[in-house]
This record gives sequence, C-alpha cells and structure tokens, in this order.
Amino acid sequence: MKKHHAELYRGVKPVRSFFDAAGHVVDCIPFDQQPSVRAARAAGIPVHEHMPAPPHLGTGQAHPQDATESKCQTPPSGQQCPSMCPPGSVMMRRVLLEDLVRAGTLENYFRKEPLKGGGGEPAAKTTT
Repeated sequence: MKKHHAELYRGVKPVRSFFDAAGHVVDCIPFDQQPSVRAARAAGIPVHEHMPAPPHLGTGQAHPQDATESKCQTPPSGQQCPSMCPPGSVMMRRVLLEDLVRAGTLENYFRKEPLKGGGGEPAAKTTT
C-alpha cells in the first residue's frame, strides 16, 4: 500500500488545493501529472499533450463547472472554489494512506464497493 501511494504521487506537484463539501482535500494537478496519463504514456499509449476542451452541451445548458462557480463565489476561509483550478490542471481528490488501509487490501480499494461498517470486507451484494 505504501508503495502504491508513493507511486501515485511521485512527481505530482499540485498547483492549488482546496476542501470539497465533504471536507476532503482536492488537489489541482497539471494534466500530464494525472496517474492515468502517466501510466498510459509509460505503456506507450498515445495521450493528448494538453487537456482537451470540455464538450459543447448545447444552447442553454451550463457546464457543471459553471454551476460550481455560481455557488462558490465567497469560499470559507482557507478554502478555494473547485472551479478555481488554473487552466491546464485537473481536480484529483487526495488519496490518503489511511484511505487505502481502511479498505484492508489494495484489491478491496480498487473494487470501490461500499464497505461494511468501514472495515476491510466489502458489503454483501444484493441480487434481485
């Protein structure tokens, strides 16, 4: 887990950080420092050099970022609006080593299933 966590953030230099509504730290990181972009390049998969422009949503529809800007004009002290990530950077929720440990194993963490009582066992799946 420590190795995965260290690799996740090796060479990553956030340009800005803020707290989301749930109190989690979110980092604004340069596009090319995203773990998925670095992994794709390491595997020889072509990746854009810069962040692609957001898709056009049509007349009268606002981008989710626009909605965030209107709700977050005066952020609480010590916090910044999510929409304030500078151009060329993307939001990435900070992964803490405690997040990995709480899942019990990396396999459980990557599974992204709800955990029973916050322990290491995934919640039982329900079938209909």
